[in-house]
Amino acid sequence: MFKNSFASISKVGRSLQLPIAVLPIAGLLLRFGQPDLLGNPHLFYGNLSFLAAMGQAIFSNMAILFAVGVAIGFAFDGGGAAALAAVVGFYTMMAGTTAFATMLFGAKVAASLNPGVFAGICIGITAGILYNKYHNIKLPEFLAFFGGKRFVPIVTGIVSVLWALFFGYLWPTLQGYIQAFGDWIVHAGAFGFFLYGFVNRILLVFGLHMVLNTYVWFQYGSFVKNGITYNGDISRYFAGDPTAGYFQSGFFLVMMFGLPAACLAMYKTVPKARRPYVMGLYFSIALTAFLTGVTEPIEYSFMFVAPVLYAIHALMTGLAMAITYSLHIRIGFTFSAGAVDFVLNNKFGSAYNWLKILPLGVIYFVAYYIIFYFGVKILDSKVPGREDNFEAVTKSKNDDGSVKTTAYTYIYALGGKENLVQVNNCITRLRLTVKDNKIINEDILKKLGMRGIVRPTPESVQVIIGARAEIVAGEINEYLAGYSTKEGEEAVRKKVGDSFIK
Repeated sequence: MFKNSFASISKVGRSLQLPIAVLPIAGLLLRFGQPDLLGNPHLFYGNLSFLAAMGQAIFSNMAILFAVGVAIGFAFDGGGAAALAAVVGFYTMMAGTTAFATMLFGAKVAASLNPGVFAGICIGITAGILYNKYHNIKLPEFLAFFGGKRFVPIVTGIVSVLWALFFGYLWPTLQGYIQAFGDWIVHAGAFGFFLYGFVNRILLVFGLHMVLNTYVWFQYGSFVKNGITYNGDISRYFAGDPTAGYFQSGFFLVMMFGLPAACLAMYKTVPKARRPYVMGLYFSIALTAFLTGVTEPIEYSFMFVAPVLYAIHALMTGLAMAITYSLHIRIGFTFSAGAVDFVLNNKFGSAYNWLKILPLGVIYFVAYYIIFYFGVKILDSKVPGREDNFEAVTKSKNDDGSVKTTAYTYIYALGGKENLVQVNNCITRLRLTVKDNKIINEDILKKLGMRGIVRPTPESVQVIIGARAEIVAGEINEYLAGYSTKEGEEAVRKKVGDSFIK
């Protein structure tokens, strides 16, 4: 039961990445639509310029975006029919929820219900699962037109009736509990926000942090503006809620300052003769974290080889959340806490004391540098550049730093085509369903650039390889179609060299 539950939650976490990826364009439209940039007062529509109105439209429709994104993520082939089914299911479910709640509790209670993103995720999962089950269903001849993928939106619409009954009857109670949980974090003050930041980073180890983030960023709290209700810390922040932004501010200290400093510190611990080989790696992942707030490539570079340092990093993240809350610092982001979001998003109504991020960031930079420099040396952590097999790794790369390999080698290292049931990815990791994760060759994967591996169940494995995970997963899936099991190890040796395999 644990095995299946973990796999399902992990799949949800991966699926959430797609709808969240649309937020940067919403933030850009909102920001450039402000009066101090391109928001010409003569081009305003109500309280918003036409650009800002376009961006706000995304934030006010997050629930349907999550329904579609999660459905695509759950569909085994990213089927478009699953996305259409999610739209059908979402709108029928929401209409049914309102009608049923009105019958039971009256119009006032029904009007207050807003399952929002949570409902979108539920119907997205439903549409994805139903797509996988019924996308090739065959109906009797007189109903054949409605068979196959056309059947998926139909059956999803039918199942949405059950969701409407669920939300219409139980959501008034569940909504109170969910709100109470978020209120507990807020009312617990600095400790509550410390706990949120700490748990957030611990969940990253298993790829489940987005499950927690989705709740606080897109579901917790409500704010009404111009007749539109906004839920979640991010949506409320950009709508101008003066109480929003606390669940985001602390991440700027870690992502813009702390982790780039950790990169510099780890680089400085690498023997000088090896530094030219890893300088590009450390520089690129540090710059990515600073500009965009995408920090997984850094965190996975030391998460498994220096778990003590990762635990300290989690504690420092919790401390950052507690500090920014205690100092009443509020600044939000669309995608993550990088410099781009920091510069663009400090002019919204929710922003407060945001300039304090800069001096605090300097302190965090120094603290992370000291902790990681001496921590790596004292613990003799095998961060990139300090591996025992460093020479073998560097020999497996071309002059431009690219790995001398193909998708074929990944397939071989992962146990061959027969061992691979499903190949997916999130931002930084391959998420694989396999027949047996014990036969995976970690030595080859390390030479391919693997930064860590997680085996949550015997039939699943997550291989952390950095931001190129999506490209690698795509190449593997493309190559699987023409993979010949007869080639075996000998073909791999011919393709990448006997020394690489050894």
